[in-house]
Amino acid sequence: RYRLLPLLYPLMAENCRRGLPMLRHPALVYGDDPALRQVNDQMLLGDTVLIKPVVRPMLYRPGGVPMEVYDDTETVRLPAGHDWYELRTGLRYTGGQTVSVRAPLDAIPVFVRAGTVLPLGMVADSTVQQQALPLEVQVFPGRDGSFVLYDDAGDGYGYENGEYALIPLRWDDTAGVLYIGRREGGYPGMAAEKQLQIRCFGNESSEVCYRGDEMHVQVKRG
Repeated sequence: RYRLLPLLYPLMAENCRRGLPMLRHPALVYGDDPALRQVNDQMLLGDTVLIKPVVRPMLYRPGGVPMEVYDDTETVRLPAGHDWYELRTGLRYTGGQTVSVRAPLDAIPVFVRAGTVLPLGMVADSTVQQQALPLEVQVFPGRDGSFVLYDDAGDGYGYENGEYALIPLRWDDTAGVLYIGRREGGYPGMAAEKQLQIRCFGNESSEVCYRGDEMHVQVKRG
């Protein structure tokens, strides 16, 4: 959960401003794929992170009775028009198909859409501790993409009076460059700078210091 906070926070802000839920049915976002209308066991976190919860017994039946056959595979419908990365394995799939993937007891199928700019926090014991740590930004190549980081004091109701900051991120897939826009807004106690660890999914990261001005970073790709 703490790793996902930099993603959850903007989604919660979007929910307040526009009424869009953080968890969305895939057909709400990808209405051009009619097969998604029949899907009732998948969800999106925002528009770009696809999750397939495992809600069936795999090792034991009710009452603790062992199952004769252990089957840890799940089928996932990938929305058409995009490529999708399986987060656990790094494999890339073409959308518009139903795939069968492993779902061991310690993991569930999670896919991230190509072109996603995904912010992740460092492992921490509290949100206060996490704010002092670098922010990781993962880019999933395959097409252009964008994301707007949202930040506020993390306490109180100042955000209702405009006390928050927005940082636009834009990924140029052809050039392999992540553009970081000028910070818009602010709030009392906001840090003047932030360390960013930027990497293409599956590759090494490079660290930059963001001070609120426009900058761009050439991202290493394998």
